[in-house]
Amino acid sequence: METRSKRPLSNPRNASSKRIHNEASTCGDVKPLHDAIELSLMIKWTSGTGTGVKTKVSRLSLKELENVNKLGGLAKGLMDRAFPEDTRPSYITNDQYCRWTPDESCLSYPLDVTKTEFKLIALYQGWEYVVVCHELGQDLHDSESSPRKLFVTVIEFESVAVVLGNLGIRVSLVAYPVVCVQKAFLEDLRIQLRINPDYKGILS
Repeated sequence: METRSKRPLSNPRNASSKRIHNEASTCGDVKPLHDAIELSLMIKWTSGTGTGVKTKVSRLSLKELENVNKLGGLAKGLMDRAFPEDTRPSYITNDQYCRWTPDESCLSYPLDVTKTEFKLIALYQGWEYVVVCHELGQDLHDSESSPRKLFVTVIEFESVAVVLGNLGIRVSLVAYPVVCVQKAFLEDLRIQLRINPDYKGILS
């Protein structure tokens, strides 16, 4: 489970891929290939039931984070309050994971969300691949022999009240300050993208 706190062309190799620009990226002691990958996190919220179901999708570009202490601004404040250093989940400091942080500190959170889905997207040589996909709260197997590929910290909070006339309005917000990707999975992904022309990621 995620740690949660309440305080433009089709790819002929892969039907779930798109062709866009590419930038270099590295991760800790994982050696980058000549053509490195860029990661982003897609979030899909579903609200309502029956014929009233609505969905909203947001996408966050991810940048590498040496360690959680390197966070700044709102992300640092939220992490310090929600997950004090001595109570942080092990994967946040575990050497088996690379840490990333979104380029946006928070997002407006829809009302009455019934399901949240995450997709980790890799960009390589201009092609996009969905490489991990699961729901918030999904009971995924995690063990020493088969560690989770992706962990996302989820912190929900409210904005400072804005007074309009006689009304004070608050907006529900959500932040994903730290995204952890299993280092071995990331290394294997880079190898697959470089040498396997049939690699397709996850069709979704």
